[in-house]
Amino acid sequence: MPVKRRVAKGRMSDVSEMEWAVLTDQRDERTFCQADGWEGFFLRSMQEPGCLAVPSLGDLWLAHRGTILADWIGEHPGTRPSCWWRWDGPIWADRPGFMKSECEPRRRLGGVGHANDYSFRFGLPTSWVKEGHPSSPAPDPFDPPMFESQAAYLDRHGLLLPGERRRLKPADFEPEVVAVD
Repeated sequence: MPVKRRVAKGRMSDVSEMEWAVLTDQRDERTFCQADGWEGFFLRSMQEPGCLAVPSLGDLWLAHRGTILADWIGEHPGTRPSCWWRWDGPIWADRPGFMKSECEPRRRLGGVGHANDYSFRFGLPTSWVKEGHPSSPAPDPFDPPMFESQAAYLDRHGLLLPGERRRLKPADFEPEVVAVD
């Protein structure tokens, strides 16, 4: 007798479970090539939409972002999933010429420490200068880098959806301290 399988909330049949998990931030695409042996996915995740004969992660995001965002905002108001930050966030106009398509990062509000490169996740730097760098300070654990929250970023850019702001608390607009390892 056939087994009836339940499809995860909102998941479309043209998207694998692994792809859906990445699109909805249940898994980080960078872990697939190590944990699941799915080397091809890592390559596909790095491509911009329309660049490959098979759908890239960007193509899947463009096809399903409406469903994903509706579910996401319903569960996590004042935030956006990583694919939104990658492909739908406001373009960083002042970014160095080699990466003009990158999403504008969140505003830095204080703290000590210099970002190491132009790599961001959820609008925050992912790499920091280490202790002993000759010209830039490493993050200070007693005064760590601090950035605007996702809710403050979305509000500043006019990107909160109607009714989303009402669901947010004052704490959602408080600055976010970055934990640096």
